[in-house]
Amino acid sequence: QAQEMPIFFICFFRLSCYAGKKEPETGGDIMASVCGYSKIGKQQLETIDQLEKELGTTILAFSCNDVLAAQLSKEQLGRLQALEQEIGVSLIALSS
Repeated sequence: QAQEMPIFFICFFRLSCYAGKKEPETGGDIMASVCGYSKIGKQQLETIDQLEKELGTTILAFSCNDVLAAQLSKEQLGRLQALEQEIGVSLIALSS
């Protein structure tokens, strides 16, 4: 039985926070692009397959969505990191 592929990476940009606190010199928020495998149709897959053959390499299709990370206290961040360690996955808290 096929399983849905999970999100495979998070790319952070405008990193200007530490433990949820804005750095005074930049005052920016933590933004991230959360990326996962794209859902593609048969025709798109065939086009990608053809290009893979022409280039002699594997091509990965993915899509990204920009998100705003929640600003966490040191205690909240510690709890999040502890849960990551406990369950063996990476987590990101999003601003609601």
